[in-house]
Amino acid sequence: MFRSIAPTTTDDLWPYAKPSRGMGRRLVWRWIVSGVRAYLASRAERRRQRRAEHELLRLDDRILKDIGIDRSEIGRVVRYGHDQAGPLATR
Repeated sequence: MFRSIAPTTTDDLWPYAKPSRGMGRRLVWRWIVSGVRAYLASRAERRRQRRAEHELLRLDDRILKDIGIDRSEIGRVVRYGHDQAGPLATR
């Protein structure tokens, strides 16, 4: 009747299904490199946030009021943006 055309072993798909010799090591290295990149990106973002927070803290209250933020909101504004609600915003 009907014959199955699905491969039964990986040898049926040769050479496409055969893993290369260093495939496992390459995957581990990709995982390590992506983890290091994510860590460095998060450190760079935190450093950018700290610089922005220090710059805003140096401004006087009149200028902050013109911008539309209160001194107590500087950390939230730097992390989530002026228009974003953030986790503890009451606006």
